Amino acid sequence: MGLGLYGLVMRTTGVVALPGYTHFYLNDGVGKEYGVGLRQKLALMRKVKRNATAIVSATDWLEQLVLVSRILALPRSLKGDVVECGCFKGASTASLSLACEMTGRRLIVCDSFEGLPEVAPEDEVHVSLEARRYETYKKGEYRGDLEEVRENVRKYGAISCCEFVKGYFQDTLPGLTGRYAFIFLDVDLHESLRTCLVHLWPRLETYGVLFTHEAQQLDYVARFFDRAWWQETFGEEPPGLIGAGSGIPTGIGRGSGLGYTVKLPRDRSVTEDSYFKHFCGDPVAMQGPSRSRVEEGAAAGQGGLVAE
Repeated sequence: MGLGLYGLVMRTTGVVALPGYTHFYLNDGVGKEYGVGLRQKLALMRKVKRNATAIVSATDWLEQLVLVSRILALPRSLKGDVVECGCFKGASTASLSLACEMTGRRLIVCDSFEGLPEVAPEDEVHVSLEARRYETYKKGEYRGDLEEVRENVRKYGAISCCEFVKGYFQDTLPGLTGRYAFIFLDVDLHESLRTCLVHLWPRLETYGVLFTHEAQQLDYVARFFDRAWWQETFGEEPPGLIGAGSGIPTGIGRGSGLGYTVKLPRDRSVTEDSYFKHFCGDPVAMQGPSRSRVEEGAAAGQGGLVAE
């Protein structure tokens, strides 16, 4: 098989098997509440792929497609805007803005627009086990000037949906006053993650979604499992992170940089809330009609067992 044909086969099978792609492409529920149909989603998908190519980006187009898909899947009843912390040159910003335009949400873009701040010793090297590599960071990396980002979003996105907040997170995030349905953090450093969580997690609506692009770095995402820190900081249990260590899959046999968590209600009591209708427990007690027969047997003094 020639390399050209091999490449074509791999690209074709890759597209067919992409979880992010198939969820976005085949699931009628994605975008339905906003009147976004298949033709619009196909057009948006082409724009997302273009954005990741036309603009220097730290996220690939499939990762951006997953983020866009999740914004379109947010129920209309879930109020709140979208926040992006760490935008680099604005590739993901452009794609997110297109989804925000379709769903009637604002995109709050937070970045120093001067690159990374001073890097602490704990952040000089991160280990990504799934990718089998070390990732290094230094001051000034991932810089995108504000006007450069604005121009990229103006050209490839929907800048009318965007609000740009310039400055380091510790200086700007305390001043945010909105409520948010979706948060995307691509902030690289431990202290930046802590700052973003402290100021944004309380403003994330219940059932809102928070994504990080550092999912493969176990020491980094350990923050989402740190019970002592979450109890001390928020008075609640840690939410965990789906995709921790490998990232959620975006292709055949490959992970990604993306992991996410959902903000669940603090009240864990059994309610009629559709999100909490199913619990793991005694499989016999969860069998519906069989449960009634077990209870009938117990009432008849048969030890709770009914012969078939």
